[in-house]
Amino acid sequence: MIFYYCVVIIFSSSSFVFMYPNILACFFFSFIIFIYAAIEEWIFRKFLYDRFGGNFRAAIITSLLFSAAHMFNTEIYPIALINTFLIGFLLVIVRNISGFWECIKLHFIWNWVIAVLFSDILSGIDFSQFGESKSVFSNSIFNFNYSRNILNGGQYGIENSPILLLVIALVFFVSLKNKDKLFSP
Repeated sequence: MIFYYCVVIIFSSSSFVFMYPNILACFFFSFIIFIYAAIEEWIFRKFLYDRFGGNFRAAIITSLLFSAAHMFNTEIYPIALINTFLIGFLLVIVRNISGFWECIKLHFIWNWVIAVLFSDILSGIDFSQFGESKSVFSNSIFNFNYSRNILNGGQYGIENSPILLLVIALVFFVSLKNKDKLFSP
């Protein structure tokens, strides 16, 4: 989170980056989002998960830590923390089934679709507020202008949505039926 803001503050005043906001900003923020996703995945799904034993208990602990790491984001609510925990747990499952790099790809794609493609709020960070025109991605593929409410996650973004909670919880509980296969040493 701090990394996002530092980089954005440094480059938001640079006329070079925002000279062509739809191209340069898209590549720039895509790179930042990739690096951030890779760092988070390395910390939680590689280093800590392996350190805690790489089992079901480790999945719970690292998912709780992943959720706790997002606790200081702006406009955070309990639903967002629960969703972040469940997403972290599902990323462990992806790691166990498909490998570590798939976690990074999935995390990056999730963040990229929300922040760049939809130009929406990602974990409380509104990417459209940066840049000269206050809309870096004003011509993104999908730029919605809708009111913020509890169903779409409010000012935290879709990760605070009870609708997303229902979807993720369903996937979470279905995956727990195969717990022994997913977390075998």
